[in-house]
This record gives sequence, structure tokens and C-alpha cells, in this order.
Amino acid sequence: MIALLVGIVLLVLGVLGFTAFHWADEFLDVLQGSLPPIFVLSGLAAVALGISQVRDKMAAKKEEEEMAKEEAKAETPKPEEPRPPQPEKKEEPKPGEPEKKEKPGQ
Repeated sequence: MIALLVGIVLLVLGVLGFTAFHWADEFLDVLQGSLPPIFVLSGLAAVALGISQVRDKMAAKKEEEEMAKEEAKAETPKPEEPRPPQPEKKEEPKPGEPEKKEKPGQ
């Protein structure tokens, strides 16, 4: 509520300053004197932002290339080492089943 009242008071004072006190000429002088530094500072900020964006794009591209190299390394199959032969397991008969006899010569 206080901000609204202060805003209204300042608005009335500004309108009175331009109309009754003839401050328009002084305002235009200040405005004309402040625009060139504002343009220069805004231009410097825009150039800095552009350089930053270019660097970010280059870093992202480099990171993507590194990720692609890592993925390529991960996808290449490694040669498997030969496994030692495993001994054959004999099946044990289940309880209640007769034992199977092996025939000679097999």
C-alpha cells in the first residue's frame, strides 16, 4: 500500500516537473549525455555474452567427441581368455530311484 502511494506521488511530481517547472530541456540534456555510455556498456556486455556462448559450444563439442571415443572403446569386444576344461559331473540318483548302470564300452 505504501509503495502504491509513493508511486503516485512520484508520478505527480514528475508530470509537474515536465509541465510546470519546464524540466524537459534538462531531462533531454541528461538523456542525450547518458545514452552513449549506456550503448557502450550494453555493447561490451553483448560481446562478452557472445564470446561466452562460443566457448560453451566449443567445450560441448569437445566433450561430445570425448564421449564418442569412450563409447567406441567400450563397444570394441575384448578377446576372451580360454577357459580351463571343467570336469564332468556325474548325476547322482534321486532318492527312491534305482541306480543306472553304465554298459561297458561306452
